[in-house]
Amino acid sequence: MKKHLFSGIASIQIAAAAPSVDMPEELVVPLESASGYALVDKTTGQVRFHLFDFATNALTEIGPTQTYLPNVTGLSSGYSSGGGEHVILSSVSSNRLSFAPVNSGSPVAFRQQVPGPQSAIPLNEPGKATAALVHSIFGSEGHGLEMSGKAATSPALLDLVSGGLAPLTSMQSFRNPDLAGAHMGVALYKSSSPPFLLEFSRDTSDIQTDSIIQMGSSSHLTTEVIGADGRFCTIGWVPGEATSEIVTHGFLGFREALSPPTPDPGFGLGFRIGTMTPVSSGLPGAPDGGVLITALDGSAAYYALVINGQRYSLMEKFLPSQGKSLNALIPIPGIGILVLEGIPNSRVTTDWRLFRNSGATWKEVKAGALGPWLAPTEDFATLFWFKGTPLVDPFAELLKLERVSDWTNGGGSLPATLSRETFGSTTEGLDDPAGITLSAPVGSDYVLTSQYQENVSVSALADNLTLSTPSLSLSPPSGTYAGPVTISALYDDATLEILYREDRPDTSWQLLTKVPLTVGYPSTWLFHARESATGTAGPIVTRNYQFSVDPNTVDSDGDTVPDYVERESGLDPAGGADTDGDFRSDLEELLDGTDPTDPDSFTPQDLRNPPYLGEGFHLYAQAYNSTTDIAAPYNDGGTPTTLPVADQSAAAIERADDTPGTKLNAADMRSTLLGTGEVALIPDGSLTGQHAARIDVSAPLPAREWLILSSPTHFNLGTSSNPPRNGRETFRVMKRPALPVASIPFVPSGTDRTTDAAGWVAAALTAHDTFEPVTTITRLDPEDNAIAALAEQATFASLSTLLPAEKAALEIPSVVTGFTLFGLRDGEAGKVKLSAEMIEALFASGYDFTAMIDLLDTGARASTNIQTLSNVIYARHTAISEITPNMALPLDALRSIIRTGNISDPGSRVALSYTEEGEIATTTSRPNPYENVSAALRAAAKADIDTLLAGIETTRRPVGSWMLTIEAPTTPGHRYDYRRNTGSLAWLIDSFEDRFILEQGLGLNHGTVFTVTGYTDVDPVPGFDTLEIISIDSVIIPKAADNDSNANLLDDEWEQFFFGSMGLVNPHDLHPLSGHSYLQYHLTGADPRAGTLSDPILTLLPSEPQIVWVPANNAYDIQFSFPDAYFANFEFSLLSSTSLTGFAGPVDVGTIDKIAPNRYALHVSEADSVLERNFFKIAIALATP
Repeated sequence: MKKHLFSGIASIQIAAAAPSVDMPEELVVPLESASGYALVDKTTGQVRFHLFDFATNALTEIGPTQTYLPNVTGLSSGYSSGGGEHVILSSVSSNRLSFAPVNSGSPVAFRQQVPGPQSAIPLNEPGKATAALVHSIFGSEGHGLEMSGKAATSPALLDLVSGGLAPLTSMQSFRNPDLAGAHMGVALYKSSSPPFLLEFSRDTSDIQTDSIIQMGSSSHLTTEVIGADGRFCTIGWVPGEATSEIVTHGFLGFREALSPPTPDPGFGLGFRIGTMTPVSSGLPGAPDGGVLITALDGSAAYYALVINGQRYSLMEKFLPSQGKSLNALIPIPGIGILVLEGIPNSRVTTDWRLFRNSGATWKEVKAGALGPWLAPTEDFATLFWFKGTPLVDPFAELLKLERVSDWTNGGGSLPATLSRETFGSTTEGLDDPAGITLSAPVGSDYVLTSQYQENVSVSALADNLTLSTPSLSLSPPSGTYAGPVTISALYDDATLEILYREDRPDTSWQLLTKVPLTVGYPSTWLFHARESATGTAGPIVTRNYQFSVDPNTVDSDGDTVPDYVERESGLDPAGGADTDGDFRSDLEELLDGTDPTDPDSFTPQDLRNPPYLGEGFHLYAQAYNSTTDIAAPYNDGGTPTTLPVADQSAAAIERADDTPGTKLNAADMRSTLLGTGEVALIPDGSLTGQHAARIDVSAPLPAREWLILSSPTHFNLGTSSNPPRNGRETFRVMKRPALPVASIPFVPSGTDRTTDAAGWVAAALTAHDTFEPVTTITRLDPEDNAIAALAEQATFASLSTLLPAEKAALEIPSVVTGFTLFGLRDGEAGKVKLSAEMIEALFASGYDFTAMIDLLDTGARASTNIQTLSNVIYARHTAISEITPNMALPLDALRSIIRTGNISDPGSRVALSYTEEGEIATTTSRPNPYENVSAALRAAAKADIDTLLAGIETTRRPVGSWMLTIEAPTTPGHRYDYRRNTGSLAWLIDSFEDRFILEQGLGLNHGTVFTVTGYTDVDPVPGFDTLEIISIDSVIIPKAADNDSNANLLDDEWEQFFFGSMGLVNPHDLHPLSGHSYLQYHLTGADPRAGTLSDPILTLLPSEPQIVWVPANNAYDIQFSFPDAYFANFEFSLLSSTSLTGFAGPVDVGTIDKIAPNRYALHVSEADSVLERNFFKIAIALATP
């Protein structure tokens, strides 16, 4: 067998660029220019070089050295720059590379174009400077490749491949044996299954690729393997398996070939593979080529030859030292085989042993121990040189870090006197000061010391590059959540932009806007910051979110489409029900197959069958008499006059020909008509064949308010051809119907969003085609008149509890007979109707209409006396009203019972004769037509009525008015935090106990202040003050002025002078030293760089706003608090909106009046005070000098 004997280190020139070896905790790679290797700690990125001397077998250690590149994923050697070899470290999460010189000098960082560099190798052709081929995993819709020249000094992009590139794995370098000086590479290209082995080469400034062969299931590659017959091979293998594949490259006259999988690599190893390392030519006393194979558990290793590109032949077995395990075997050209060992289970390399071949066997010739890696805090700076003033100038640039023993003192603007002290102990502190003289780096004008102030210390645990990397703080952290999470980013938006993507191969990086990202499906997300001016990218931050709830229930915008379906469809999960604004909901478009992001893609109106999404509501209603006969559909039973049509049944034609049925109406508490329906035969659904009026209500009706149904004064009963006219006016006061939406019977896997989204849409299409939200008929019975009269009486009694001034302003009548809840009823026009202002006043006083009607409805239906009385009155009116003019209708009779205990008779005086002018001349009296209604029944019913009305006060709830400031979120899943002026975080809910978010329909800036009113007796959400919101009363925003063009309340010239630009600080941000706001610094004329201010800390925003009715002006005042000392520095005005879609103004009149110390009033114009609904903003601007 041929052997090569080498007399010394000078023989290394035939060495090749061997691939790196991936050990459990470290990476190792043989060097090309020296007899040695580079060892890298994957977690910290520290690198050390070990060089061997052939004559003495002595090891020279260089390092360990910090590269400040944590989480290293790739390592390669053989990169030549500046006359010396560099190793290239790659890190996906750090989002950069580091070029570490072998002999001397500091590591040089390199930032590639495509995010997420997993590995990089030298790529070169003869006669040209070495280039680096970088493989990144987060390219546009796939992986990315780029080739850069002079990467270790001044990078120059030569070629870029990014966009739809299939995944690459295990990129390794090798030297072309047919072309001296040519560095090439290979990787597994997963464009198909199984993957191809892809070769990389360089053609001047282009990346050349060649898919040479399709492999099996390998995930790792070992290159530079020389077969016993001289062939050039790459071995594919899988860690933990005992099989491999051998690829013969088309070099040196051999043809490309792939061996079949070689079980148990062909010679009975009996263990799973941990690492594979090639043996190139140049090991003294050993045959050329072969491979070193280490067991996964570190129990043994083999040196084997590759025979005919098909199998292995065992040459030597290596065992670990006592109490150790083998991490890897590394060939050192011209020296021998190096065995790296460590403590079992830890797998960190602690020892090395060098073996040489004597010509007959391998013998250990030298051994030694490795020093520990650097501790995290062992090497840190104590002196910081800046261009600009830190803590004041947000653009202050860190130019250099220096390490001076112990603690440094002094500092400030240059020139500065610096000293250092020695730390004695925690009790002795610092002592023994001594002066130090150092040279300031070019461009610096400020130096910061480690002992910045007496009680403030500064240190740095990274280098200049790391500290200058764009930083990004994300919330919430990775984890499992019970609902959707809203990801928010904390960063300097004046200098940085944030990019994000889902960790899927078909996604691309997108800019993160001010609108936070909502996630509701198990997924992983990637983020990184990038400097706007330079394009310098920061580390990649990963967030993985799992959910403990069914993904179908995660619906951030409440549009009934789960977040994961919207995300898969290219929609914003928090973007609302109609993304493209074409008046077709996203759900309707998904079911119809139109594009919910294209306003020109929708189903024509005449072809629509929209799903019910909870917008508006409808119901089926029917009026009954005391014997449960129904309001008639007026079926005339006649012959149809309409000729039959092919697609109409005879029954349908007959119904179409009938006279319209009895009309039933729906109104709100303000006596506004909401909808009308006619009694007819219900044509389909579970109610098919029954008679009822369908009433559709599309106008908004708040969930806390009542719906009022009513029938005509007289109507026919029954379905006969000549039905009797025995129906009488009936009113029903009820809660707003809360109709269900369709239930989608689909169970997502939670692992494949594309399949799950398609499955959900298919299930939703089926469900909505068969869904009916209304399955019962709402009855109007005689006892409903009693409940309606009770509701009216309770409402008036509640209004009577308001303050006299408020009652006068709302024009509440003094007696109930002047008030009505049924303003659309005949004869009620002259009465005072319930108004929106009255409703708001009752809400603000704690009255809960939902609880009120629940009490009255339940109590009245449980009272036999009230039910009997209602039926008796109804039946009496039916029996004699035709012969009894002006007989009180049932509602009026019950009103009278409630108020007096008796039934008044409006027709007790009957006209006998008239004058020629038509005036009544003579009258006579008649008996009360209800006199036969039992006095005992009236008394018993009145007692039950009084008991119910007495309980109304028990439905009253405590109310609070809170001032909330909008802040950046600290709570997982929130877009914003709402902080009360008490310092506590607030949680708002609606009447259904669902979370209420202020940002719906509003663009919110941090610092915006809302005043809200709501019920405080709700079960608190842990960690929050909780309020069931009734109303949003006011919002305070800043506005622009001539001397404050960006509307941040800071004078433009002041910002330019102290910060060099506008908008770099928020006026309400607190100075890190004094705690005062920058706005207070500005108004006092103090220098924010000094960090001291003697004035008390004040909140310079209008607070505690209150709307007060002023009868003398017939208008409102908006009162608010503001510090007197600074009031003259600002101008205040009032804007209003009736819809929240746009604000106009000013709508205040006159001057702003001071009504108390630190208390002021804006006067709302009369026109804006009398609108049915209005919303106000207090605008504050910097006063113009």
